[in-house]
Amino acid sequence: MRRSVIFVSVAAFAVGTSATAEVEVGDWRAEGELEIGGRTTSGDDEEAKFLEYRDFDEGAVGAFRFSLWEPGERRHWRGDGVNLGYDDQRYRLEGGRYGLYSIDLFYRELPHVFSTDARSLYSGGRDGSYRLPNGVQGRIAGAASASNQLAAELGAAGPTDLELRWIETGGGAELNLHETVRLYGSYRLQDKRGERAGAIAWGTPGGNFAAFAERVDEQIHEARAGAEWLWGRGTVSLEYLGSFYENDQRPAVVDNPLVAVDAAGAASRGRLAPAPSNSAHSLALSGSSPLPFGIPARAVASLVYGLRLQDERFLPHTVNGAIASPGLALPQSDLDGKVETWLGTVAVDADPLPGVDLDLRYRIYRYDNQSDEILFPQHVTGDTSLANSSLRSVANDYTVQKLGAEVGVDLAKPLRAAVGYSAEHWHRSDDRQVRDLWEHGPTAKLDYRMSSSTSLLATYAFRTR
Repeated sequence: MRRSVIFVSVAAFAVGTSATAEVEVGDWRAEGELEIGGRTTSGDDEEAKFLEYRDFDEGAVGAFRFSLWEPGERRHWRGDGVNLGYDDQRYRLEGGRYGLYSIDLFYRELPHVFSTDARSLYSGGRDGSYRLPNGVQGRIAGAASASNQLAAELGAAGPTDLELRWIETGGGAELNLHETVRLYGSYRLQDKRGERAGAIAWGTPGGNFAAFAERVDEQIHEARAGAEWLWGRGTVSLEYLGSFYENDQRPAVVDNPLVAVDAAGAASRGRLAPAPSNSAHSLALSGSSPLPFGIPARAVASLVYGLRLQDERFLPHTVNGAIASPGLALPQSDLDGKVETWLGTVAVDADPLPGVDLDLRYRIYRYDNQSDEILFPQHVTGDTSLANSSLRSVANDYTVQKLGAEVGVDLAKPLRAAVGYSAEHWHRSDDRQVRDLWEHGPTAKLDYRMSSSTSLLATYAFRTR
């Protein structure tokens, strides 16, 4: 594949008469640059890989940059933008007052082209329903050769888009209340809309499946806020992070090209559940401080609490109208999913003697799944067959702890040796095959620094599980 892109541009400075010119605006000074031009292309402009993450539509192109500041650079603003008006345009604005506050805003787009020559028999999708043209299922089911008839129907399929438009925007701010206190916060939005290849299968492995252009309409909101406090030679920080996933896409109901009428063991349609909307929250407290041991020593510790929630409503077992059973009634309408996590870390670094350092590490992570454990007396496989065996959702829990210690010694200026010992323990819930697991053993290292940019490291480790 060959393709050429021709750019013709003219640069003009928005203020001043040359690239280095500055102008005064009251108590401020300003500088800027504007680039405008045109673009044309030749060759295969439908090559999907070439266009995968770029917009090369022909027409006018432009970019800008500006700076605005006070003498002494106390207050300032800077901004820029590229690919103005195209699907890969990007803009940014930042400013503030040095040592007091700052603000950063951004907006950017990213196209994601999966294919420029995809075709599909399916239409619709906005309401979650992906339909075949009238008569297609009947013609394939009644044909002497279903595969030949399907190939003929696919040959007449129309084009379909397979691309996403990914928009990301947000900003952040920082405020220094004092030389020892800093507050900060930020917000970011990721928005994806478009179509990508999806697939659905009917029955157990060995059944038929179909690919279709699945609509995408999802957003991720991320909010962060925190504070830092400098306390002598120590620090303390508190931070909140929240992530919110919203999926506005409806469940996909897709026609089966090889079956025209619902029956036990065969389905004319299938249904797929979209990824459920959910949220995750974390609150982290951390700090560091020198230790009063009479030797250079410092400790760092953190404690993080996490909460994950998901309460999307369950879909019915199947859309196959020929499958009915009293046992297919849902035992409850949603998962009522809730998971709590705890993460604690402690690290101590000390230099008890010249050329000798001691490192101690401890980490504990607790995954506490408080979601409902639900018993489904019956279930349906691939919208085709009823299974009378029961299924139970299991809320797994576990706790993992890691402990390590290492002593390093400078044997000579280019040679360093270290010995250590580490241990790891897993404790899982009763539903797991292995409830308790220990793994521990020593480690030895030899590091030879040949130069400032080259070193040789030899490591030996022994573990008992």
